[in-house]
Amino acid sequence: MFYEYAIDPAVFTSFERFTRLLDAMEPGEGRLLNEYPSAWRTLVFEQLPKNAGTTRKRAELRLKDLGTRILRRRGATFDATQGWISNAMAENTRIPFKAVVVECGQDKTNLVSYEDLDAAHPLWAKFADFMPRDVDAIVKATEPIFRDARQIVLIDPYFYSLPDQRNLLEKLLAVASVDADVEIFCQERKDRRLLSPGFHRWPIRLREKQRLHVFVLRPSATNKRLHNRYLYTEFGGLQFGDAIRVGDGVDSLSLLSMQKVQVLREDYCKATTAFRVVEKFTLPPIK
Repeated sequence: MFYEYAIDPAVFTSFERFTRLLDAMEPGEGRLLNEYPSAWRTLVFEQLPKNAGTTRKRAELRLKDLGTRILRRRGATFDATQGWISNAMAENTRIPFKAVVVECGQDKTNLVSYEDLDAAHPLWAKFADFMPRDVDAIVKATEPIFRDARQIVLIDPYFYSLPDQRNLLEKLLAVASVDADVEIFCQERKDRRLLSPGFHRWPIRLREKQRLHVFVLRPSATNKRLHNRYLYTEFGGLQFGDAIRVGDGVDSLSLLSMQKVQVLREDYCKATTAFRVVEKFTLPPIK
């Protein structure tokens, strides 16, 4: 579903390559770019052709605008006495990338040459299958957007902290940052009972400084409908075809562009005007 890539700055020998690679490294494509090492953006900019006027300036702004969409691994090291490829493959041993993209491929499992990248290449192809509604499969497919996430948003009208829902969320939070802030948006029950007792009866296990905020919504006069199910972080997101929960069979998951995520951020937030917040509460970590 989501795949994490490391790209050698030496690959960026032209603005055409720069544009092609950054266009491909979008959450909506399922490909996530890792900023390895921490000076990756500077190294890429220095590699680009000089004396290109406004083209070079646009590239500089685009690198700057990557913002939180670029992954930054905690605990990653870089030995300046070694080349980029050696360092990247050492980091790949610690936490595997989907692929390490270099100028010329070598005889290594997931090291791939830039010239070999196309839609049919198994290390570059987008996810195009149904997802088993299995907790381990969902966590594995979405882990890259959770590993360093500080903001996690879950939107599901029927997310009432049932055991299978809680189990999935706990497994996702187990790979997220220890200080992640989690927001759940659900709708009030048809019998008008609010949801606090249900959530407190099935408390969700949080890590260290993690906090979980629940917002119970009712459509406002704008006639917005809380219907589709979404899950996203600052690194990317997806839409579930069914409910955000485990179960039998498979589900059809769709990747979200960051433009769609921004729309969701406007409708589902503490200051929402699309819905009326009829109840909200925060759960502390389990001691």
